[in-house]
Amino acid sequence: MKIELPLPLLLVLGLLVAGSACSASERGDDDSGDDDTTGDDTTGDDDTTGDDDSGDDDSGDDDTTGDDDTTGDDDTAGDDDTGSVSTTCDDAALEAALAGIDSWSLVYTCGHFFSTATAGNDFRLAVSFTVPSATTETVGMLFVLALDGGTVQNQVAGSLEVQAGSNLSYFDCNDALEPGMEPQISQDWQPIAGTATMEVTSVGGESWPGGPILFSGDLSLSGVTVQLLGQPGTTCEVPDTTWTSQSFGWLPG
Repeated sequence: MKIELPLPLLLVLGLLVAGSACSASERGDDDSGDDDTTGDDTTGDDDTTGDDDSGDDDSGDDDTTGDDDTTGDDDTAGDDDTGSVSTTCDDAALEAALAGIDSWSLVYTCGHFFSTATAGNDFRLAVSFTVPSATTETVGMLFVLALDGGTVQNQVAGSLEVQAGSNLSYFDCNDALEPGMEPQISQDWQPIAGTATMEVTSVGGESWPGGPILFSGDLSLSGVTVQLLGQPGTTCEVPDTTWTSQSFGWLPG
C-alpha cells in the first residue's frame, strides 16, 4: 500500500537531513576561535581543560598568557625559575650579598667560633657558642643557639651577628693584630628568629696536654632572621646554609 505524506512534513524532513549532513562535514575543523575539537591546541580556543592555548607552549604550565613557567617554580612575575627560593630583606645591598653567603671566600674557625665574610670583607656573619668548660666533644654532639630567646634541645648560650662595613673579620681567630686595621662597622644586625647549630663530626687529640680538644664539625643556620640594631622592624632573612667539615677546638696564640 502506498503511503503519501503531507507536503509540509516532507519539507521539514528534508531540512533536518540537510542540516545533519552539513554538521558532519564541519566536524574536526581546527579554526581559530572555535572550541569543537577535543584536544586541539588552536590559539584562542578553550575546549580542553589544562591545554596550552593561551599563547604559551609549556607542558604543565599555569596557562598564564605568554609565561614560560616550569612546574614547581615560585611564579614571580616574569621569571621562569625552577624551585627557586626567595628571601625577604629590607636592605637591598645586604640581600644581594646574602644570596651568595655559602660561597663567601673568607672563613675563620677556632674554639667554638665560626665567621665568614665576603672577599671585600664588607659583609660578615659570625656565630659563637659558649660551651661549658667541662665539655668533652664526641662525634654526634650538638650545640644549638635558639636565636628567638626560646628553648631547644642541646641548647647553649652564644651569639650571632651580621655586619656591614669594612675590614670586618680582622679580629676573627687572629692574635697578630696591627694598629689601624680595626673593623669599621656601619650596620650591625642582631638575630630575632631561627637557630644556629654546630655538630661534631670527628674528634682529634688535645691541642696541647690538658688543652682543648680539636674537632671537625658542621655549622648550620635555619630560619634565621636578623634585625638592624637601633631600627626595630628593619629585618633581613638569612638563607638556610650549612658549612661542612670545619676545624674547631684550637685557639689562637
